[in-house]
Amino acid sequence: MVKSSLIYMVLEALKRRGGSAEDEELYLDVSKVSELTRNTFMKLLMKLEISGIVRVYRLSKDRFKVELVSTG
Repeated sequence: MVKSSLIYMVLEALKRRGGSAEDEELYLDVSKVSELTRNTFMKLLMKLEISGIVRVYRLSKDRFKVELVSTG
């Protein structure tokens, strides 16, 4: 289960970057202040996308762009 504090950290990192960022940038921002595996981070992005809070676009095989849709 994903903690709400991690969700908050990802959303705040997105807001600081103007509402849009690549997944790697967000992962590095959040992993600086929290022990977070890449797998857990990707699950978190999927949860946020299913909830309609963010949109995730594939840029290449391993790169994604994340855009903030709403603040929840």
